[in-house]
Amino acid sequence: MPIPSEFNVAHGVGAICVFIGVVLHIIGLATPNWTTATFRYMNPLLSPSEYTADVSVGLWMDCDKGGCSTIKSYNLTGAWRAAGAFAILGMLSSFVTLAVAIVHIAMPFFQKLQFEVMSLVTLATSIATVMLIIICVSCFGGGVHNVFVWTEKSIGYSLVLSIIGGIVVFLGGVIFYIPRLRKT
Repeated sequence: MPIPSEFNVAHGVGAICVFIGVVLHIIGLATPNWTTATFRYMNPLLSPSEYTADVSVGLWMDCDKGGCSTIKSYNLTGAWRAAGAFAILGMLSSFVTLAVAIVHIAMPFFQKLQFEVMSLVTLATSIATVMLIIICVSCFGGGVHNVFVWTEKSIGYSLVLSIIGGIVVFLGGVIFYIPRLRKT
């Protein structure tokens, strides 16, 4: 089947960016490494040596040398719950962005009319996605990460993946919208 004349490369690139962003955000959302920390303390009763324990914490799980476990809901603060909720909303918004982009790209292949409003919907949902992820990261960073009083703590790769995923979804939405700007 030949490529229809209505197909635009920017739409394809934008949709690929949105897909990559969705995958990155889902990986960040699902992995328990939003905060990493090291406990260091002395136990004079056992020995004069220092005891260390490395811990990583995610939105729903925490891990240490002994393995991972689900964080009990009664241990979650309001900010922690808000971070998880906005992370899920960001994921759902990114799914909508990807679905609208795919439908918009597929329409010419099935000899259906393209609706220019779909480019605008893709842009709007990509903006919503990045805003929801920013709120999620802000809730976690301000209300969860900073509350921990561990000796050494740092931002984990999961949080970074979610941020990058949101930015890539947003950039994909902008790239997807560019052909509409050229038509006006």
